[in-house]
Amino acid sequence: MSSTAELAARYWDLYLQNRPSFASLIGEHHWDEEIEDLSEDARHRHARALRSLAKEVAAADGNDDPISHTLLDYMISADLTEAETQVILWPIDPNIGIHSETLRFAAQTKALEPGHARSLARRYGRIPTMLAQALERHRRLASRGLTP
Repeated sequence: MSSTAELAARYWDLYLQNRPSFASLIGEHHWDEEIEDLSEDARHRHARALRSLAKEVAAADGNDDPISHTLLDYMISADLTEAETQVILWPIDPNIGIHSETLRFAAQTKALEPGHARSLARRYGRIPTMLAQALERHRRLASRGLTP
């Protein structure tokens, strides 16, 4: 059975994998080349991974660190709710959304080594794909009456 610390490390990895720009911003350079995948497939994959981890957390007794275990359970539940319901949608606003967040993160992310800079350049080359996914998501949700 996994310890709370091991389960939390796996959750943190899933969190950063789903938010690679944030990962780079905080210095986790493993994700520098990746960009947010806003596709339905990615959302479903992330939800499946969270459900699987939630089952493991529920099966663990958490006696090694009860407070962290409870917080981990809550964070996974909150992320899973967001992934499954899309309750938090990127607004269509000139100042808020994936388009402005990408620019803010790019301006604040440090490339401390040449490899980081090369990886970030590959990420930025994927921005058109990410924006196309965002547009497709907005259109799909709007067609279902879910507007920001």
